[in-house]
Amino acid sequence: MLDSELEGAMERQYRHFLLTVDESPDCLRPMRFLATLYPELREVHVLLCHFYAPLAPIYRQPGLSPSMVAQKEALVSARQEHARAILDKARHALIGLGVTAENIQLHTQERSVSEAQHSCSLASVKRVDGVLVPKTLGGKLDGFLRGDPIPAHLRHCLAKPVWFLEGAHIDTNQAVIGMVDQEASLRAARHAGSMLAGCGTRIDLVHCDAHMDWSIISELTKPSPQLLAWEKTPGGQLILPYLRPIIAAKLSPTMINARAAMATGFEYKATVKQTEISM
Repeated sequence: MLDSELEGAMERQYRHFLLTVDESPDCLRPMRFLATLYPELREVHVLLCHFYAPLAPIYRQPGLSPSMVAQKEALVSARQEHARAILDKARHALIGLGVTAENIQLHTQERSVSEAQHSCSLASVKRVDGVLVPKTLGGKLDGFLRGDPIPAHLRHCLAKPVWFLEGAHIDTNQAVIGMVDQEASLRAARHAGSMLAGCGTRIDLVHCDAHMDWSIISELTKPSPQLLAWEKTPGGQLILPYLRPIIAAKLSPTMINARAAMATGFEYKATVKQTEISM
C-alpha cells in the first residue's frame, strides 16, 4: 500500500497551493519561491485567499437606526471593494510570474476565527497540496507584534502540509527529510516525491542515530556496504521499515540522486541548518 502511494505521487505533475494575501509586501514572496522551484508555472494551481476583519459588534445589534444601517452598508461595501482590490493585485502578480489565469481561484471571507484556522479548514475542503506561509521576519518581539504564523498553522493544519518560507531567496538545489520511526517520515517522502518532481532538487534522507560515532552517506539506488551493515544494527532495524518503502518505490526521477545519511546528533543539526528546504 505504501509503495503504491509513493509511486502514485510521482505520476502527478500538477500542484495546487493555497496562499493567504493581504496588503503586506511579503505576502507574495512564496510565489516568487515557486517560480524559482518550478521551471514551468503553468501546471501550478493557486487558491488566493483574503480573510477580512468582522464589523464592530455595534453593527450586529438588532434594531439599528436608519443612519446606523446606512453606515453598516457603506462599511460592508468598502470592505468588499478593498478585498477585491487585494485579490486582483495578487492575481495579476501571479499571472506576471507565469501562472495561468485559469489556474487561479479567488476566495474572500469574513474572519470569524484566526487566519490560520480559516486557511487550514479551506485547504482541507479544497484538497490543496500545500499551504504557503511566509515566516514572520525579525526576532521574537517582531513575531509577537505582527503575529507569528507558525504555531497556529502547525496546530490547525493537521491534514495538509504547510510550507513555511523565510528569506527573499531560497536555495532549491537540496532538500532534507528528517527520518524517524514514524508514519510522518513516509508522508514527508511521499509529499517530496510529488512536489519536487522535475525540479532537479537533490533530496537527503537524514536520520540521527545516537549510538553512531561517524556518519554514513549512501546513494539510495545503490546502498553502500556501510549502510547495509548499519541496517543490521538495533538503530538500523528501528528505521528500516520506514526507509525501505521509499527505496522500493523508486522515486525517480525526483529522488534518483537521493541519498541516505545516517549521522550523529551534531552532524544532523548541522545538515538541517545548512539546508534551506527541510521537511
